[in-house]
Amino acid sequence: DCDPLQKKVVTNSDQLLPLLAMQTSKGVKGLAGLFVAGLTSASLSYVSSALSGLAAVLTYEYIRKALPKLSDERLAQLSKVVTVASGILGFGLVFVVEKMGNILPVTASLIGAIAGPSLGIFTLGMLFPWANAMGALTGIVTVTVLMMSYAIGNFVANNENLLPDQRLSLSWELEKRRVLATGSAVIHFIPLASNDWSSFDSCAWPALQFYFLTI
Repeated sequence: DCDPLQKKVVTNSDQLLPLLAMQTSKGVKGLAGLFVAGLTSASLSYVSSALSGLAAVLTYEYIRKALPKLSDERLAQLSKVVTVASGILGFGLVFVVEKMGNILPVTASLIGAIAGPSLGIFTLGMLFPWANAMGALTGIVTVTVLMMSYAIGNFVANNENLLPDQRLSLSWELEKRRVLATGSAVIHFIPLASNDWSSFDSCAWPALQFYFLTI
């Protein structure tokens, strides 16, 4: 078997890419460090821009409206404080996220649930100039609620093992037997579970009855 997860080489699938980079680059000095440096710099670049944007929105859209008499210099100082506070809060969430296991699918689902409605409202504004604020607000709230329900349903269904495992088997045992029996070296990958969805009971969690309509 060559599955790092089953062999306990890594604890979740988020660690497969770093493991691959470390193993394939161990023969070249400095390449593994270059990979880690690139990954770290990309993460810091994203985090810094996200914190700056969050601080600007909170300061100029909320604090300035709540305290209109503040000077621009004072607002700039408060923006720096909000940036530091947001960074500390984000760092604290690291310890919460660590307990959630495989975080990449959850992150991708949440980003998709938010990015889709955002793209929709921008498209609405560009193509339909007669659209009003109430219609745009109603649409984005409705779509966001639906997308978040799909994302939460997917997360819950995976945690409750209600969805079939779509990964391919990485075991060579059956293939070695077939090659010895037939003399053919063609590899046939077999899914770890059946694709038959009829055997999965959505009644284990009532909200999944609605979620399974979208699968």
